[in-house]
Amino acid sequence: VSKQAVAKRIGKSWVEFLKQILAHILCRRFDLAEPLFSAFTRVLLHDSSVLPLPKKLAVYYPGAGNQNGRNAQAKIQAILDMKSRSYLYFSLTPYTRNDQTAAPYILDLLEKGDLVIRDLGYFALQILARISHAGAFFISRFHHGCYLHDDGPIHLPSLLQKKGSLDRWVHIGCSEKLRVRLVALPVPLQIAEKRRRALRQRQNRDRRLNPGREQFFLLGWSIFVTNVPDEVWNADQIAEIYRLRWGIEIIFKTWKSHFGITSYSNSASRHQIESLIYTRLILILLFHETMYNPLRTRIDREFARKLSLLKLSAFFVNYRWLIPVIAQSGNRALLDDILINFCTYDRRKRPNYEDLLEAAGRCGRELS
Repeated sequence: VSKQAVAKRIGKSWVEFLKQILAHILCRRFDLAEPLFSAFTRVLLHDSSVLPLPKKLAVYYPGAGNQNGRNAQAKIQAILDMKSRSYLYFSLTPYTRNDQTAAPYILDLLEKGDLVIRDLGYFALQILARISHAGAFFISRFHHGCYLHDDGPIHLPSLLQKKGSLDRWVHIGCSEKLRVRLVALPVPLQIAEKRRRALRQRQNRDRRLNPGREQFFLLGWSIFVTNVPDEVWNADQIAEIYRLRWGIEIIFKTWKSHFGITSYSNSASRHQIESLIYTRLILILLFHETMYNPLRTRIDREFARKLSLLKLSAFFVNYRWLIPVIAQSGNRALLDDILINFCTYDRRKRPNYEDLLEAAGRCGRELS
């Protein structure tokens, strides 16, 4: 077998074949023993991650432009069910197809009773209305340009200046008139100032941005819109649940730091790079389903320790040759010792992500 012959056969049909394998694995459903967020059917986190590509692929995957021309960048849209710790959806698109365009992707997967958590990049009132009409739920940050009204227009800055915080049902949008629960909680002054500095820096980079005084004022609050009833979660719990969205950022970090999803040869063709991306996504899926999920549950149940996805991924990639050796020896105690010492969170006062997720799960069970 020659390298050249294999390279010639990695074309469009091979990429489509890998897509079908990935889709087949994604269609599988998993039911883990620990029932988190039992008030909801599933808890869907939707986010994206940017992958840099060799510049010669800019014609297929146009990225951000600069004084040196247009870069090549791809974007992976991922949807993760936090209840089963399973991926439900992947798509590979050019960087120029932004998150707003990807907002409707969730609708084909949606089931009654689902909870959808997404950041402001996916905010679209029409999509939120369709999620609500499907009998599902959502939590999203509030877009400052949206029209709020009840019996009449609502001027949010004036209301917050008067009340300090907010938790009330309102209507949003001129035409949609979607009934949502508006939750606004003040943030510490240092966080508010950090947000305002970041917005000014963005404004300096992009003169098209023209934030007004009201937008800078609203950065002093964490503002959410949701249709989750207040008898399920109060305002503070809504803010805590939204914080769990950064769990998918940990997943993206494992892709780039340990699974090498952004490592390619500059001489590779478009189809070779697409094949590498889809093959690595298949590996990541199998790693989650056959190693991370069962080990996370067992280590927690038997040793009351929380398995770190980042640490386990690093161990798997760097010492994967050791895993079959231990498995064949039948020395399960040795494997447990390795996992506990090298792949679990350090004991500390500040709660780790698994602690926060477990607390949210207890909250959902108690209130449901």
